[in-house]
Formats: sequence, C-alpha cells, structure tokens
Amino acid sequence: MNKLSEKKIIELFQNTLGNTNFVPEDVESFKIGKEQLVVKVDTFVESTDLPPKMKLEDAARKSIVSCVSDFASKGVKPIFGIVSLTIPKKLSRSNIQSLAKGFQIATREFGLKILGGDTNEGEELVITFSLFGTAKKIVKRNGAKTNDLIICSGPFGYSAAGISILLENNKCSKTFGVKAKRSVFRPNCRLEFGLKNKNYFSSAMDSSDGLSTTLNEMSKQSKKKFIITRTPSEKDISRFADLNRIHVEDLIFNGGEEYEIVATISRTHLERIKKYAKNHKIRLYEIGHVTKGRGVFLGRTAADSLGYKCKGNRILNKNFPYIENFGVQIKDKGWQHKFLANTQEAKQLGEAWSPRQYRWRRTGLVVTGTIRDLEEPRVVRTKYGKKTLVANAKLVDDKGFIILTLWGDDIQKVSNGTKVKIVGGFTKKFGKKVELNKSPKDGTMEILQR
Repeated sequence: MNKLSEKKIIELFQNTLGNTNFVPEDVESFKIGKEQLVVKVDTFVESTDLPPKMKLEDAARKSIVSCVSDFASKGVKPIFGIVSLTIPKKLSRSNIQSLAKGFQIATREFGLKILGGDTNEGEELVITFSLFGTAKKIVKRNGAKTNDLIICSGPFGYSAAGISILLENNKCSKTFGVKAKRSVFRPNCRLEFGLKNKNYFSSAMDSSDGLSTTLNEMSKQSKKKFIITRTPSEKDISRFADLNRIHVEDLIFNGGEEYEIVATISRTHLERIKKYAKNHKIRLYEIGHVTKGRGVFLGRTAADSLGYKCKGNRILNKNFPYIENFGVQIKDKGWQHKFLANTQEAKQLGEAWSPRQYRWRRTGLVVTGTIRDLEEPRVVRTKYGKKTLVANAKLVDDKGFIILTLWGDDIQKVSNGTKVKIVGGFTKKFGKKVELNKSPKDGTMEILQR
C-alpha cells in the first residue's frame, strides 16, 4: 500500500473485474425484491490499527464500530454480522475471551446478531467483520444541492491527538489525554442519529477516512463546491497542537477514525436536526454550505481561525497550498496509519523512499527491537558544524535486524540486550546499507526492557 493509494487499488480491482461504472460508497447494496440488501466489510489489522495500551475487548468492539458507522451515515439499521479472525499463537485463552467480550458488547450496543464466521492462525491479529442490513433506499454521497448546509455530528481532532499521544508521547494535560485516548479506544458511533435523521440528509458519508477525504469525496460526487465556514473542533485541540508544534489543521482534517456523520441538508431541516441533537446530547456542528463549482475551500473566517491570512494569491504551506477569492482550498490528504514496521519492512522502505518523504509524512516509522553489537561511540561533526557522538548498533527482532544509528545522549541510555521502541523513525541508505534513524525533531526512543 506504500506505492498505490487505497483509492488507486480499488480502482485497479474494479477495472479488472469489469466494473467500469463503479462509484465508491460507504456500503455496497443490491436489490432483493422491493428492498435493498446492504453489506459492509472492514478489516482491523494489529500492526496498523492496534495502538499501545488498547485492550483486545476494545479492538473487537472497534472492528464492528467501523462497519456500523458506515450504516449510520446511510440511514441503515444493522441486523446480522459475520466475523473472520486470524489469531496468532501468542494470544492466550483470556486474550481470546476478551475479544469475544468486545464482540458481545458491540452486538448489544447496536442491536445486531453475529451469525458465525471463520477462524485461522497467522502471525498477527486480524479481524474482518461483515455487516448486513436491509433498506428501501440509502443516503448516497452524491446528493448535495446548491444552498444546502453542511453539518457533522461531533468534533474532530481528538482521535489524531490520541494516536500522537500513544505513539509519540506528545505532551498534554491529564484531562485531555483521557479524552483523546478514549476517542481512539472507544470511539462514538452515531447510529441512532443517522437512523432518525436520514430523511433530512441530501447526502451523507462516514468520516473515518478523515474529514478532508470525506468533504472532497462528497463534493466530487455531487459536482458541487463546499465552503467550510467553521472548523468542527474545540479550543483544547488548538492548545494541544500549539503545545506540541503540530499543525492543528492536520489533526482536524487529516486525522481520521472519528466515525462521525458528515451530511448536507436543506436549510429548512436545520432546526429539527438541532432539536434532536440537543435532546440526545450530541454536539452538532454547522460547518459550511454548498454552492456551484468544484472543490472544498475554507472560507476566510475559518482560514483565519487556523492562522491563515487570505490576502492575494500566495502560497501558504503544503497543507493548504491554494487560495481563491473565497478562501483556502482543502486538498484530500487522506488518513494515513502510523507505520508499525518490523526490521525487514523498515529495510525495504529504506530502499524505496528517501528520509525527506518520511519527515513529510511526519508520522514516520515505529520499530521495536533489541540492541545488539553496540559499537564504541565516535565523535563526528554535523552539517551544522557541531561536534557530537554517534554509534551504530543492530536492532534485532524476530524477522532479522537493521542498523540503528544512535546519536548523543541516546547512546548512554542503552547497552547490549536493551529492548527499545523507536517512534518517528526514518530509514536512509548509507553506502550500500540501510540505516534506521530517529527523527531529530519529533522522534522518541522508549526503553522497554533493560
């Protein structure tokens, strides 16, 4: 998936299968008699979807939430599910019982029944969940009309903040940390909101792939321009971004995994939806409107709130590089996993990608292993003219090893046999060898075992 985007891969398969008129939707559906059978399948993979400290019970629930959220945006009630499990040998009986408990919690929460499924053995935990329901019609992505309002069912930014806290140890208050991590471990799903208000939606989409992706896909399919006049976030997200020197728009627009509903509605329906949201303690955001044209743009007020001054036609930065008279264009940057890699995957990426690309992604690599063959430190002069210590070691895991370059104080923190986790790493080729480095800006080295 590092060479082709998810969209390109789907397009490749659909073209090969002869589905040249395929239009992406949150769910798949086909008619049986007068009703449509609605189906959704989603996969939860340990190496990309299971962050540190997440309970297996929550992982199982989240694998179902990802499907139910798509049903919610389409206004479809889930009825039955089927689950396929790839289970590694390392999981104990109590671990597997925790998975079963998570499935049970989700079925009771969303009122569905798991009919059965399949189990297999593999190197890591993989949960593939398929959800089934029926509907007379679904709310599609392509129905936005000129002068419609754009709404969403909750705030954005907490899940991206939570992931950065868990994987990069970013700074935050205790209260914010609890809120952000909970959004990762036990995300909300707006099923009842979608079922009760579906008749008011002209278009709708689940937002779990990121707000920028969601807005651009709805705009593209509806052949309309979306103007965002308010960012759907709270002040604590901005404070967290400032504290950790993170672009706040990345947290809000490109984080993903919020599982909120983004919808367009006629202005005449706004008060009804607001009343429902208030009665059910849902924080509803009116974030913009639909007009003629193409693309998604931040209006001047929203752009200014993020620190962008829209004056003239100038380049702002690589997050929002284009300006028109009505504001800053929001490109579909999509949602990207933190890349949890073993040593051999890190080597392969080092052959294909440059360090600059890793820094641009900002998330980088997360690699865990044990220090072996630690060399004596040597003094080198950096490109800035400063003297520092550097030492190489082998970072070993069950797949092999990669050369890890240690700088400065990090050398004193480890010895042969120390188990470490590198977060925010990148690889580069030095001569014919691929080396793993920790990002000097936001990378961390966590000592797991001495």
